[in-house]
Amino acid sequence: MRYIVDKLIEVGLTALQSKVYVSIIELGNATAGEIAVKAKINRVTTYTALHELEVMSLIKVNERDAVKIYQISEFDNLSVEFMRRAKLAIKSYQIVHALVPDLKTMNCHQSTDPDIRYYEGINAINYLLKKHSDEIIDMMYISTQEHYVLLKTVINKAANNAHRPRVIIPNSVKAELIIYLDHRVVPAKIAHFPTSTIILKDKYITLYGDAEFPQAYLTNDIRLAKQQQSIFELNWRILSGEHIIVPRDE
Repeated sequence: MRYIVDKLIEVGLTALQSKVYVSIIELGNATAGEIAVKAKINRVTTYTALHELEVMSLIKVNERDAVKIYQISEFDNLSVEFMRRAKLAIKSYQIVHALVPDLKTMNCHQSTDPDIRYYEGINAINYLLKKHSDEIIDMMYISTQEHYVLLKTVINKAANNAHRPRVIIPNSVKAELIIYLDHRVVPAKIAHFPTSTIILKDKYITLYGDAEFPQAYLTNDIRLAKQQQSIFELNWRILSGEHIIVPRDE
């Protein structure tokens, strides 16, 4: 069971969805209470995961004596769901790539150069993150496992705030804290983010490099921060299955 759960998490299901899905496979026809016991999670959380799996057509529901009984749908539906996600991720990349030239020309009348500061090494980056940890984080991209480890303290604090940021993350990153945030998982082979980015109200922080040589840039510029927010919002809408904008030449 653990092996299959890990594989489902790797391809994009949440940990809770994966545990519930595999538990239903093992139980066959089962009630929410039976599934919760099998998956070792509370019943309220189980109902949430069951609803999400039903929306994705991965499970189906029947009623027996006014009791809802859950069972697995066709296993091919799992492939269909992830093909849908892959197509959305590809379209997301195409749209954002086409938008970049327009975004670069926005507010071109602004003559002042942005304030950009460079940080190198774990200690310097931890200082930077701590310095801005009390500011409200609106959005985050996380690109690698190393960056997730660097950002764990920030993510943990954000998860406990009333204002919960939205996070986009590739499924190759093992990020247990992300389940407490509003997030979207993207197949790593479809859409790779070259940097990790923390987007604040009037600035943003980008992380580069690996565990041995981490680097970060702090960009203090509300205009550029708004551009980052626009790109993130577009990605978020596409990954959420909302309206997809198709370029005119397609």
